[in-house]
Amino acid sequence: MKNKVLVFVDLVAAKNKLQLDVVQEMGMEMTWFVNVYKPGSDKYFNGGGQVKLEGGFRGRFRQVYAFLKQNKKTIHHLEIYPGGRFSFIYLFLGKWFGIRTICSERGDLLYYNTAGYDKLVRFSMYCCYKFADIVWYREPYMIETLKTIRSKGLFFLHNAIHIHPHNIDIKNKSIDFLWLNRVIPERKSKWFLSVLKTLPFTKTNNLLVGMQEDTAWNEEGDFVRGNCPVNLSLAPYSPDPIQYFKQAKFFVLPADVVFANHALLEAMSYGLVPLISDTPGSALIVDDHVNGFLFEHTEAGFQQAMEEAVNMDEKTYLQYAQASREKVMREFSVDKYRDRLAELYKLAS
Repeated sequence: MKNKVLVFVDLVAAKNKLQLDVVQEMGMEMTWFVNVYKPGSDKYFNGGGQVKLEGGFRGRFRQVYAFLKQNKKTIHHLEIYPGGRFSFIYLFLGKWFGIRTICSERGDLLYYNTAGYDKLVRFSMYCCYKFADIVWYREPYMIETLKTIRSKGLFFLHNAIHIHPHNIDIKNKSIDFLWLNRVIPERKSKWFLSVLKTLPFTKTNNLLVGMQEDTAWNEEGDFVRGNCPVNLSLAPYSPDPIQYFKQAKFFVLPADVVFANHALLEAMSYGLVPLISDTPGSALIVDDHVNGFLFEHTEAGFQQAMEEAVNMDEKTYLQYAQASREKVMREFSVDKYRDRLAELYKLAS
């Protein structure tokens, strides 16, 4: 019986738990080959588990080849995240053993036509997009680029989240505006710093979670550290950010790409009121001045939305917060995700 799903990715994070839960409910087991092994993620598995990839090319090739050869009769398919130098190797090893492949696109495509990745990574990405049996994409903007590479085998399934019981109580909120995403050029952290330095926000308490060391975007992080206003605290990237969602009132995401950002959906599930850029797909999540704020994708538009938010009365805030939570429960539910994932896996059979 082919019931094993193999995933090749950097690491297993809390946001991957939903897929693991759903796949295991389907009677399948997942093995995740990871560059970074996190022991805390072992609790998400019921069968399968994490396998730390070896570092060098030869060792990694032998490791993956041996696993595929030994388990080829029980492997349902491979899921390959394309943004890595080895990704095309996993793809062609899958082809060699006659195993179906899904290119699991979660955001690397944003850098496909830029200098963000070197030539080898972009070559690897192209091979995955072109030759995988199916490309699973999660954002509406991705379809334009993908259709320049292939015309068939494209499957859209956006992120979804578990909804946890949580009472929305503004009196226990200690954080006014929360930024919880990586600090990268496509997300306008400089706008956030600039707006917080203006008069309406001098007495607010704000938090930016997402600082990272030794990344391709060190310049962005260095700017934040060097220009951080006194009303903003900084915290490193967190794989389990629930503590911040419970403490915050507003979630900010001024970004070129917004739709189905996992942190955004999770924040809304806890009743945070979102402020997001009005970019393609954003209006499918936030109903402007109903469950949050859609602002013109400029610093001025962002500032205007933040000023409106900080001046909201308690009654209006609670109305927006409840509507925010209800929107995610209605449109980004686990049930819808489960049905679509089962459809995707059927196509990969």
